[in-house]
Amino acid sequence: MKKLIGPFAKVFGGLFAVGVFVIIISLSYSALGRVFPGSLFDQAAGLLLFDISALVWFMQFVGGSRSVSQYVYSGLGFLLGLLGSIGLVGIEVGISSGMLIAEEMTKPLSYIFIGAAVGHLMVLYAFHGSEPAISAEISLGVEKAKVHDEGMRQAEEMLKRDMAQLGREISLRLVDDVKRDLRLPGQVIDLPALPMDDSLHVPSNGYSTQEQAASFFENPKEWISQRLGKKQSGKTPEDGEVAWVEDLNGNRVRVYCLKCMRAGKEWRTPEPCQHVQNAIGEPMRPMSTGYASTVAGASIPDEAGGGSTATEPASKPNTESAS
Repeated sequence: MKKLIGPFAKVFGGLFAVGVFVIIISLSYSALGRVFPGSLFDQAAGLLLFDISALVWFMQFVGGSRSVSQYVYSGLGFLLGLLGSIGLVGIEVGISSGMLIAEEMTKPLSYIFIGAAVGHLMVLYAFHGSEPAISAEISLGVEKAKVHDEGMRQAEEMLKRDMAQLGREISLRLVDDVKRDLRLPGQVIDLPALPMDDSLHVPSNGYSTQEQAASFFENPKEWISQRLGKKQSGKTPEDGEVAWVEDLNGNRVRVYCLKCMRAGKEWRTPEPCQHVQNAIGEPMRPMSTGYASTVAGASIPDEAGGGSTATEPASKPNTESAS
């Protein structure tokens, strides 16, 4: 029996639902025809806002909702349409029984239509806005807006805190620009570069050109002899092995260093080596005609102390030079 009753129950249940829906639509349409006679638009609007909307929102509640919010909004839409349908049925029954007058229901029912239309429109937007993908985008956009607002607020606070300093820097820059334009004293004025005298130029590859005395920990004997004014012996270079000149600033410029030559290092470049820096004595002569002429005319003794590697000696190295 259950196997037979089950299919019949489904069929009769479906027919009953369809019959009830047809009866409600018929009564609603009759009530709308009494209230708005000859106005097809008002009659169709009443059916759409109440009877048809209740059916549509019920279907959305059953199979069209994907989030809790959509279930809530579709349920609200269904209740709104259901209440409207019941109201239209009640109006039809009241007019048929003589309890209500059709002409008197025109104005209040028009207001009810407006309220129902606004309610369905709000529920419709809320339902589609509650779609999971759209809702996630909206939530992310809200959080980004909050971060942006917080950044703007912090930037305003920083500007307010540093306003005096920033204004002072801008004012100083503006004043400097004005003074430069007016060529007032004390300001740097752009001028064309002037040619330099190569004789005063001392090239440097990172070596210090300042005369430095040996410290006590580097060479205790030399430090003591420098303090006592005695001549060095032993580890100091032999006479004639180190020669240098001085530029106009008093910085030492190497002419040659035989110690560096025997060690396989650069020995005729102008950068002073440690032997030149630590040497005691007088330079060859003031650097008046340039480093090139000084080196070209320098007499360079050989390792044994005799001979010269320069063809036209301009001066002999100081024989009292020491490292």
